[in-house]
Amino acid sequence: MGSVPAPALAETAPAPAPTASAPAPADMFRVNVTMLSGESFQSDELASTDKLRDLIIGIATKLDVWPCRLALTLESQLLQQKDATLQELNISDGTELSALRVPFKLQNPGVSRYNAHYYCTVRLVEEVEVVDNSEGIPTMTVDIFFEVVGNGALGQLQDPRESKMAMRMPDHEVVCKLCSSHAFDEADWSRCINGSLRFTVDADVKQAKFTFGESGYSTIELNLYD
Repeated sequence: MGSVPAPALAETAPAPAPTASAPAPADMFRVNVTMLSGESFQSDELASTDKLRDLIIGIATKLDVWPCRLALTLESQLLQQKDATLQELNISDGTELSALRVPFKLQNPGVSRYNAHYYCTVRLVEEVEVVDNSEGIPTMTVDIFFEVVGNGALGQLQDPRESKMAMRMPDHEVVCKLCSSHAFDEADWSRCINGSLRFTVDADVKQAKFTFGESGYSTIELNLYD
C-alpha cells in the first residue's frame, strides 16, 4: 500500500517590523498665553519634545509679529533657552505663559565683504522705535552699528551712506532703502570707519538684508526669526 504524502505546511508570514509612530493625541497639549493687554489665547498643539524656539515662532505667527520681538515668561521668569525642550522648561498642558513684545535686537549678524582686506562687520542691529506713518502703517526705525576696514590697496573706503537694506514685504515685493541718517565715531576714509546707520522700515517686513557701500560687497541676511 502506497504511503500518503504529508500535507503541506502553510507558511507563516513574518511579523512586520515595528515602525516609529507619530505622538499619540494624548501626548499633545496646549498652553495658555496672556498678553500685557489682558488678551489671552491657547497655543497650537505642542509636544513635550518641541523647543522653546518652536513655541515662540508659533505664538508670533498668531500675533503677526517677528519672533525676535516676542518674549515669553513663566511665573515671572523670562524664558531664554530657545533650544531647550518644553519638557526641560516644565511647560506642559495648561501651563500659563505671558507674552511680551520686546525691542528688536540682533547681535553680530555677519560681515559684508568685498575681499579679504576690505570688509564691513555689523556688530548690532537694534530697534529705536515703532510709530505709525502718515498713512497709518506701522514703521520701525533701526540702527545698524558697523565697522568697515581696508588696507589702502584699492584706495579709499566706499561711502557707508550708500549702504542699503533690501526688504521682502508680505506681498513679496522687494523694497531697497538707503539710510535716513548716520553717525560716525571714527572716519579715516583710507583705513577705518565705524559708527551707525539709521533706516526706517515697514514693521511687517518679513525678510531683510544689508549690503555695505555702493557696490561689490556681499550681503548679510538679517535673521528676523531668531
